[in-house]
Parts: sequence; C-alpha cells; structure tokens
Amino acid sequence: MSATIQLPGGLKVLNPAPEITKYFNNANTPYTDAAQVLSEIVSGIRHRGLTVNIAGIEYWFKDGTTDSDLVEKADLTRADKNYLHDQGISSTVWTITHNLNKFPSVTVKDSAGEEVEGEVHHVSVNQLTITFSASFSGVATLN
Repeated sequence: MSATIQLPGGLKVLNPAPEITKYFNNANTPYTDAAQVLSEIVSGIRHRGLTVNIAGIEYWFKDGTTDSDLVEKADLTRADKNYLHDQGISSTVWTITHNLNKFPSVTVKDSAGEEVEGEVHHVSVNQLTITFSASFSGVATLN
C-alpha cells in the first residue's frame, strides 16, 4: 500500500519518509553491536538516515540501507580524540592501550614536568609502546 499525505490546495506527498523509530532495540535499550541492529532492523524497514544507538554511540544508515551503509555518526562538535596516560611505575618501556583508533602523536613528561624524548612504536591503531634510555615515571599525552 502506498502512503500518501493530502495537503491543502490539492498537493500530495507521495511516499513520505518512514516514521519507523528504531533508535533502541526491541527491549528499548541500546543495541549491543552492529550485528544486533542488522538482525532486528531488516532491510525492508530500513531507510537512509535511520539512526540507532549501539552501546551509547550513534550509528546511522548514511548512504543507503545495506548492511555496509551502517556507520558511526560523526559528531562535528566533538574535538579530536586524545588520551592521557599516567605511568606511575618507573619503566624504560611504557605500553599504552589508548583505543583512539588512530596513530596518535605523543608527548611525554617526567614526574618533574620536563618533556622527555623516547622511541615510539605504534603496535596498532589502539596501542603503542615508548622506549626510553632510562627508567622513570610520568605522563604521556596522545593526540
């Protein structure tokens, strides 16, 4: 059945945007993962722009309704991701799991607040190691 809206003056809107609301799952809580979204919202009821909540993060069907069109919704007001690592125990190698999903720049300061140089090795987009010539504690700012 085709949806039609009758407006004053004889204007008609054919096939208006779907009114389906699927921001939360069937239990009215955030979806646990993309697989749950794709299984609960079958392709026949999806529409471009449909926004859902996966574990507190907004995702949407940005460019279409296929499974691969479900992507994280970018928040243009959010600043670039960063992470502050506090290395409380002196060590020559700091292993930092930052979960920034990128290869961040790194600035290190010792416990006296002096900037220190070390060799940074990006293990993955979510983890890195820094190797120093001497053992010390301090903080690393990742951006």
